[in-house]
Amino acid sequence: MYRIICKSALCLIAYILLCNGWCYSGEKAVWLTVASPWGFWQESVNDPMPAAMLVDDIAATGTTKIYFFEQIGRGGPFLHPTQVQYAVTDSHMGSRDFLQELLVEAAAHNIKVQLVWTPPNTYWPGTTIYGLNDQRLIDLYNAEVDEIATNYASYIGSSNGNILEGIMFHEVDAAEAADQHTDDVTEFSTYCYTTFGESYTTGTMPTANAGDKW
Repeated sequence: MYRIICKSALCLIAYILLCNGWCYSGEKAVWLTVASPWGFWQESVNDPMPAAMLVDDIAATGTTKIYFFEQIGRGGPFLHPTQVQYAVTDSHMGSRDFLQELLVEAAAHNIKVQLVWTPPNTYWPGTTIYGLNDQRLIDLYNAEVDEIATNYASYIGSSNGNILEGIMFHEVDAAEAADQHTDDVTEFSTYCYTTFGESYTTGTMPTANAGDKW
């Protein structure tokens, strides 16, 4: 019964996405998360990530691409075993690799996969890393990209069917909007001098005041 309900829901979602322009050049795409909420699949089919069932049902809708939320929440854990500093592997996986399982099933149906990562809109959990322009955050995500490229190389490139097509960052605008850049005064002053020939000398970032040239 759960599978019938979920398959119907997937068909409806695919149809809605198709009607809203998520289809071009013959492509039909769906978003996939297994963590909204966690426990749904565990309770229904005794598996927190039933990759074969999910991809079989997605394939039945004619879907050609999956946007997979591979990072859970804003700055949250990843659904592949990661060794990157400050990054965390989701505890629901245990000794499994949910990304690998998804790619195996996607390859069997020739469905392309794009990973979706959501950066934090506050501090990276357990660190002082803050803001999209924090070099440590940039380095962290660069290291994640390298890790994915190394560990899942057999799904990347035309010779491997281009199954793992790439990575997209989700709601970057929401992450940026929360950053008041209070820690970027020095960088802002340098930018003003380089761009306008005048340094910003106030100790705090300017407010949103139309009468203030800064």
